[in-house]
Amino acid sequence: MKILFLDDSKERCKTFLSSHPTAEIFHSADTAIERLHRSWTKGEAWDLICLDHDLDDSFDKPWHENTGMAVAEWLYGAAVGMEVKKVIVHSLNAPAAERMVHRLREGGYRVEHIPFFWQQK
Repeated sequence: MKILFLDDSKERCKTFLSSHPTAEIFHSADTAIERLHRSWTKGEAWDLICLDHDLDDSFDKPWHENTGMAVAEWLYGAAVGMEVKKVIVHSLNAPAAERMVHRLREGGYRVEHIPFFWQQK
């Protein structure tokens, strides 16, 4: 299963990898977009793309370049029609997550918002 997971939290990445050990993990929008662009040019498909919105200090900057929205906009614009079975927006920032979901649906992607909850030890 080919999975891309975007999140800046090491704990969430660790938790996600424990159940999806083959997932490709990215901590910034730029690196995720670079990887998606490479796979798009090769015609590769993704089974699942999981996107957080708030990366680093972007919580109060919804259009900041280093957000999951930047990846959603790239998928919408540059790669409309890229073969992706499902996108999950896992951000706890509900307003930003809904904007991402809306934009991705406009691009024809099957997407839903499932906030990522985990227990910290």
